[in-house]
Amino acid sequence: IGGQPKWVRMKICPTRNETCAVIEDLSKRVNVLFYNGSTWSSPYLVSTDTGGTNDRPEDVGYEQNSSDALCVYWRGTISKFGYRVYNGTTFSAETTIANPFATECDFLALYPRPAADEMVLLAADGNAKGPLAAAFWSGGSFLSWTQLCASIDTNNQECFGMAYESQTGKGVAVYTESGVATPRYRTLTGSTWSSQASLPTVGGVAKWIRLAADPTSNQILFASLDNQNDLNVNVWTGSWGTNQELETTCGADYDGRRFDIIFERGTGEALIVYAENGVNNFRYRTWNGTSWSSEATGPSLGAQVELVSLSRGFTNGEIFAAVSDSSKRLHLIRWGGSSWGSDTIIESSLSGWTYYSAFTVPEPTVAPHPKISGWAEVTP
Repeated sequence: IGGQPKWVRMKICPTRNETCAVIEDLSKRVNVLFYNGSTWSSPYLVSTDTGGTNDRPEDVGYEQNSSDALCVYWRGTISKFGYRVYNGTTFSAETTIANPFATECDFLALYPRPAADEMVLLAADGNAKGPLAAAFWSGGSFLSWTQLCASIDTNNQECFGMAYESQTGKGVAVYTESGVATPRYRTLTGSTWSSQASLPTVGGVAKWIRLAADPTSNQILFASLDNQNDLNVNVWTGSWGTNQELETTCGADYDGRRFDIIFERGTGEALIVYAENGVNNFRYRTWNGTSWSSEATGPSLGAQVELVSLSRGFTNGEIFAAVSDSSKRLHLIRWGGSSWGSDTIIESSLSGWTYYSAFTVPEPTVAPHPKISGWAEVTP
């Protein structure tokens, strides 16, 4: 791709034997590549200047019905978003989206709605204390921008996240308003956003936010790392519960996302993995649908935990943890539903700074388990 990778985003096609990777390098260029199960395509250079040096204004998402891949990225040379669609054979020409910000975009993420061709693009302004904007993808085009927050807390960390209730398709977006310890949220019904409301206080100002949806219910878990290096969690069941603090010293700073949270496939249980400052083992807890377990200790990595990325496997209960350490090594460890497998170092010298996520493990797309609401007898 012409430079060392800095940020990597990868998604797996719901129906084809295909993976899409969007990679930003240290020279702020964005390339898109497709893997067909045996070989990689030639890279498509879609942006030569993402603007900032420590941001990630690019992502990819697959429409869940059509299996088209939507790639969105920031083009600093024209101060607009560009996007292209891949249908399994052809990568479309670029279409641009007007810039809703005064300057550039620093972080963006795509959130596909389950069992639909719709997505939401959340984008953060390049200015500190700038707005957070949302654009709804209808399956063929983006609707106009909606400003969710006039002043999010930071443009250096991803202080926003989104997930969908798996059975209703209702979206929930959570974000940090500047200097506020109570995370804000809005719900999305169809293409309409609710008014802003608040979670309980997390004690500090959340710098990293992650949401995880249960594939078997409408539960959504929330986790945040704040400016006090505290890790807090909550659960959405149509409304938010009480925040619970899991860790008070997640790291020496909050530059990188030293945690991740995910639901297992098919079990209704979840897993959270996180760092503890000065400890070479990661910590973890499990969620049984009602409460979190006590803290447990994962394998020793031989160095301080830096970044954590979790992804589901194909089988129920299976999760893969990709964890980088302060020595720039990348570890891959399998969770079997009740215990961890052996630690495998798959890279000994990651590119970029330690808080750049120059790695990811994509997860296969499997439709949510259907819910039986009742039976009806009919005459043959």
